[in-house]
Amino acid sequence: MTKEDVSKPVEGDALRDWASSHQRPIIHQVASAPMPSDCEFSFFDPSEPQCREVLLDPSTTIPELFAVLRQWVPQVQKNIDLIGNEILKRGCGVNDRDGLTDMSLLHYCCKAGAQGIG
Repeated sequence: MTKEDVSKPVEGDALRDWASSHQRPIIHQVASAPMPSDCEFSFFDPSEPQCREVLLDPSTTIPELFAVLRQWVPQVQKNIDLIGNEILKRGCGVNDRDGLTDMSLLHYCCKAGAQGIG
């Protein structure tokens, strides 16, 4: 191989370019789940209008949304797609992790779909 050979495009360069431009995974700080002030429940229920409003609010942070996932009640499990999409909308990378559990969004999604885990 010569110096000239290296500058020629090689199959798979697009993948290498993507990997080099991708950010390193972030470990998100630990936060509490955001709860509406007038909420009757002790857990975050995405199907309740007050909780859904907090969930869809752009000021709700990624660490707060990871805190919602950590509650792991059936209401959260059933809404994993909604919560996951909100986390992604806020710029969370696929390899970013929750600071308390060290789980990524993919871990939570797999856990939600696994029989007998929830």
